[in-house]
Amino acid sequence: MTNDPKQNEAGDGKSHPDHTHEEINGYCATYIFKAPRMLDNDGVKDFARELMKAIAEACMRHGATDVGHIKAHIEYGGEGFLYADTLGDAADIMVRGRDGSPTDTIKLVINTIIVDIEAPQIRDANEEGVDEVCSRLGFTKEILKQDLYDADDHEHLLQAPDYDNL
Repeated sequence: MTNDPKQNEAGDGKSHPDHTHEEINGYCATYIFKAPRMLDNDGVKDFARELMKAIAEACMRHGATDVGHIKAHIEYGGEGFLYADTLGDAADIMVRGRDGSPTDTIKLVINTIIVDIEAPQIRDANEEGVDEVCSRLGFTKEILKQDLYDADDHEHLLQAPDYDNL
């Protein structure tokens, strides 16, 4: 066992970072995306997966040591509602929820929690990832709301978004 308070032991004989002692910061945004064509449920899920992957990769390029959590709530096609999340590995991206009707309009609220980069850098990385996916797929985006928060803003981190007033 190590005496370093920034390390813990995972039982494999190696030291691993203990991110409870690190700077964890975040960014939240609400978007409206317009697709160049109608998307079915699988198309919306694929879009969500692409966003999760691109944002995680952009955060690592910007200097993150770890992706704490990236999660999105997605409304589309009348009754459609999806929850997407990742801890940064493309293999662990999860998208699940209730199917909607075919649509070309998606409302998405995303929270990006990252270790070791400041909130403005997280915003920049998040937008870089979103723009990359939109450019590749021909989507347009409108940002309705943005919010930065840092490790000292614990009350904000614990407060659930008011999804009815976004």
